[in-house]
Amino acid sequence: VTKRISYRVEVNDAKRSAVEYYRNSYRGESSALLAHILAGDINKSTPETLWAAILGVTDQFVLQRVTKDKYVSQVETLQSELTRFFPIADAHGTGGSHDFSEETFIRSSEELRLDMLRHWTLFSSLTSSAYVCTKLMSWRKSGRNRILELLAKLGIPTADARQLWRFMKEDSKKALNKLPSIVDEFGLFDLHYDGFVRNFRDYKGSASAADVVLAANAVLELGDVFDSGRHTDLEENVKDRFWKAYDIVCLRQYTALQVGLKLAIRSQELLVSEAHQVLERKKIIPSGSFRYVLLRDSQQKKVLIHPLILSRLALFLQDALRCSGVPPKPFVILAPDETLRRWVIVGVTGRGQKNNFGHRFRAAAEKIEAILSYNGF
Repeated sequence: VTKRISYRVEVNDAKRSAVEYYRNSYRGESSALLAHILAGDINKSTPETLWAAILGVTDQFVLQRVTKDKYVSQVETLQSELTRFFPIADAHGTGGSHDFSEETFIRSSEELRLDMLRHWTLFSSLTSSAYVCTKLMSWRKSGRNRILELLAKLGIPTADARQLWRFMKEDSKKALNKLPSIVDEFGLFDLHYDGFVRNFRDYKGSASAADVVLAANAVLELGDVFDSGRHTDLEENVKDRFWKAYDIVCLRQYTALQVGLKLAIRSQELLVSEAHQVLERKKIIPSGSFRYVLLRDSQQKKVLIHPLILSRLALFLQDALRCSGVPPKPFVILAPDETLRRWVIVGVTGRGQKNNFGHRFRAAAEKIEAILSYNGF
């Protein structure tokens, strides 16, 4: 009898574990990195597969899909692969002779969590990057003053900081080297991270992996929504958007990256503006174990119906609340898609954390007999 009871307990525990396992969604190793490693096992890996792996890992980091420790672990793998293809590809890009094409050169680089800095202005990047915005609470006057104080401590004139990066004075650019000595004072402890940079094929310059990820994602999801001024569905012009994003990922044309970056910059400005309105107008509604926001009266409805930008907005708001001293909770955003007469709902739990909103959304839809299209986590 004792053995039977013990066996039943074990079976029930196993069933509960299985249910719990499949109830949660989370990101594992980047599939792009795994593909590169598998290609290496059969001697088929190339700088192109390595670059794809770098973008896959960077995408997970930029969009907060994995923990920092997971990202660091994957970066270490990438850096070891990098030295195999580019023996001199250290963080400063220095070294002796090499036998690879300058057009395909990839190097590791210490990057700043300032979105699209090389293609924007320093001031805009500071005021629109999620990490700095949430840490300094730039939606408040005190936060904006802190950003000005940061520039003053670096010795960078505000007028120069408002110039496009490529037109900034070299002295102002070099002043950013002082950041490690003052970031702790502003609570920006993780402002630096290990990233990667690659040369363009048809242009004397380079782009960071993070810039490429943001540009490609913007093209894939938003298309020409800003220029056309109309609703853009995810299923619309998929092939065209795919090939535009492909050109960006491969860095085949500088003009393709420029288009993607302009779109990414506009979407980032929109995201920060919407987040500031939500926070200033106190639109966040507590609901027991989570918080949510209804974007019913947003002026940017044509853009704020896309899952990726809504996820980024949710993570921004979640980080902003945490930096304000509010205990962290899962966050849900609901946005009306009036053209297709539906609601787009996104739920986030935090960087790299297990997410069971998919299970909960399905259960809620079944309860109210709603039609549910579940297409991501």
